[in-house]
Amino acid sequence: MQETEEYINERLDHLGIIAGVCQEIGLGQCLDAQEPGKRQQVSRGTATVAMVLNGLGFSNRQLYLVPQFFANKPLEHLLGVGILAEMLNDDCLGRTLDWLYEHDLTKLFADIARRARQVFGVKDKHIHLDTTSFSVSGQYLREPEEAEDAQAAVIAITYGYSRDHREDFKQWSYACNQSIASFCTCWVLLTRKSMLLRVETAACGMLQAVQRKGGT
Repeated sequence: MQETEEYINERLDHLGIIAGVCQEIGLGQCLDAQEPGKRQQVSRGTATVAMVLNGLGFSNRQLYLVPQFFANKPLEHLLGVGILAEMLNDDCLGRTLDWLYEHDLTKLFADIARRARQVFGVKDKHIHLDTTSFSVSGQYLREPEEAEDAQAAVIAITYGYSRDHREDFKQWSYACNQSIASFCTCWVLLTRKSMLLRVETAACGMLQAVQRKGGT
C-alpha cells in the first residue's frame, strides 16, 4: 500500500520580509538583553516581534485572538524553533506589554533605532521633525495635579489645538524625528509633565543621544 504524504498549508505573505528585518536589526535580542537571566516560554523580544507582525493587518482584534492569526503562519521561520501559535496568548502578550511600559518605551525605541541605523548605514545629517495629535472620547483627568499618584510617564490627554477641528475632544500628541531617507530615529510621546512647545527640544535631545552612541 502506497503511503500518502501530508501537506500543511501555511501563509508567509509579507511577514517574512518584516521578520527578516527584525532579525537583521536584532530587535528581539536587544529587548532580551535588558534582562539576560530571565527565562520563560516565549521571551519578551520574541513576543514583541510577534506583536509587530500581528499589527500588520490584525491590529483591531483583541489579544486573545492573536493565536488565531498565527495558526496558519510558519512560526518556525518567523519567530524561531519551538514557538507555537497557542503560546502567543493574551497572558504572554499582556505581560510583555507591561514589561515594555516598565522599561521606558522611548529609550528602548531609541536604542533599537540606533541599531537599525548602524545596520543599514542611514546617516542623520538632516532631520525632519513632525508632530501630530490623536483625538479621543471619554473622561480623562484634566490636569496632573488632579491625580496625586499620576506617573510622569503617563501620556497627557487634554484639550488643545486640534488638527481635526474638533476642539471639543481631548487628545494626546506624538512627535517623530526622521532622517532625510525617511528613517525614524526617535519618537516622543507628550507626558503629563510635557508641554507641546517643548517637544522639539525633547526630540532633538533624543536625537543627539542617539548620535553620540552610534556616530553620525
